[in-house]
Amino acid sequence: MADPLSVLRDFHLAKKDIIQRDDLIIFDTIAFKKTAKTNYLVYGHEEDAQEKEYYTLECLVFFLKHAETLSHPLYVRKATAENMTVVKRPDRQDLLKYLTGEIDTTKRIDRRAPIELHDVSFKRVAEEESRPATRRPRVENERTLNQREKIVAKFDARKDERITVNPENKASLAQAMDAEKLAALKAQYLNKKRNRIRADDDVTANRDLAALADSESDGLKEILARERVCRTRNDVTRGPKDLTARLQPIFAMLKAKEEGKKTDIKNVSVKPSFPAAKTSSVPTQYSRYDQEQFNKETVTDFGINTSSSYRAAKIEPAKATDSATDAVDAQRKSRVSRTPIIVVPSAPTSMITMYNCKDILEGNVFVDSETKKKSGTKYESEMLIQRKKADGSVVPIRVMDNPVGKLKGEDWDRVVAVFVHGPAWQFKDWPWNANIVDILDKIKGFHIKYEEMPLDKNVGSWNVQVVPLSRTKRHLDRASFLKLWENLDKFVLKSKHQLRW
Repeated sequence: MADPLSVLRDFHLAKKDIIQRDDLIIFDTIAFKKTAKTNYLVYGHEEDAQEKEYYTLECLVFFLKHAETLSHPLYVRKATAENMTVVKRPDRQDLLKYLTGEIDTTKRIDRRAPIELHDVSFKRVAEEESRPATRRPRVENERTLNQREKIVAKFDARKDERITVNPENKASLAQAMDAEKLAALKAQYLNKKRNRIRADDDVTANRDLAALADSESDGLKEILARERVCRTRNDVTRGPKDLTARLQPIFAMLKAKEEGKKTDIKNVSVKPSFPAAKTSSVPTQYSRYDQEQFNKETVTDFGINTSSSYRAAKIEPAKATDSATDAVDAQRKSRVSRTPIIVVPSAPTSMITMYNCKDILEGNVFVDSETKKKSGTKYESEMLIQRKKADGSVVPIRVMDNPVGKLKGEDWDRVVAVFVHGPAWQFKDWPWNANIVDILDKIKGFHIKYEEMPLDKNVGSWNVQVVPLSRTKRHLDRASFLKLWENLDKFVLKSKHQLRW
């Protein structure tokens, strides 16, 4: 079943008329109430929230009618004057692009929202009266049955083709013509009449068959005209998030695992690692506690002696000799963590330290380090934060302030960002020969400062993104930090796609 938002978009792209009558909005053969809710979320309401608010169909029709011609302030003024719900400015750009066909979907569309049912109680009286009679659906049952009976009677009944002749005319013709001429005229007349009747019957039968076919096909056309495609198989499987960066490592791992199995199975060698049990020298009667005498080299696969008991010789632990087990152990040893790492300055004068990094990176709000110290926050050399993304997923990130000595060679590839303070000694003993240009080319650099503070000379010459903050307006912090995360997302997907992000 089609939802109101998709129907509105399809009709706008097809440039079809959208009719508003009473409390209904009519799309050809489908009508929704003006208060019907679409599945487009209002700004400020997230998809995983318990209480959600959606734009109504009447609001979006009014927005689509005036958004392309009026600026947002003029549109808000006009909507307020007509007592209409206003589309908020953050939703304006994406909503307009979606309705005009520039994009296929947006993150603000809630696919799990309940779909409003269309109203089927209305009747389009004016259009039904103006429609030609030949195009109306013929659903009269009695009329259709009469046409069927008439066609069957014409094809099945045998017509009496005998001709009656007036005796007076017969007498006059007999006097004027001989018998041969009369017979010839009679045969010619019967032939013409027979052909004329067949032609008339064929025309009438074809006309009745066409009327009967129209009566049945018009009903089918009316049903097909009311159909609306809600979602196809491709639409359901298509999501707003690109998973290429996450799927490629999985495919590579599976491919390597399959190749390893193919090469290792041929080289598997099974060697029994248990010593053969000694047979008893004195054959005695059967005893459940003396089974060694019945040993007959019953050593199975993997070196397991099924006839041994606790009274046998000392059993040594089995040693894995096959190459498949060695390959698995080597793979486990070489497994590298995919948790990303962010480095913050260790200087106490930096605006971001280990005291307030959790508030900045998790809560997207700036809290001064001195305030955190006075509140009793303890210093930690490293911590694990949980970053919640826009799609609802949570990404663990490791944060530290002194990576030298803690990170090994392969761990440096997991460092995705570094917050610079200004002095060059911050990068002392770092890899890549401590070359700041090479470091900031492989790791995304950020610098946080107040708006009125001058920019450090070293920071101005480095490849870092400056994040300016207001000293008093804390409600503006979220926008600045969201822009920081957006740039970091692009960098990780481009250069660090092997990480869990």
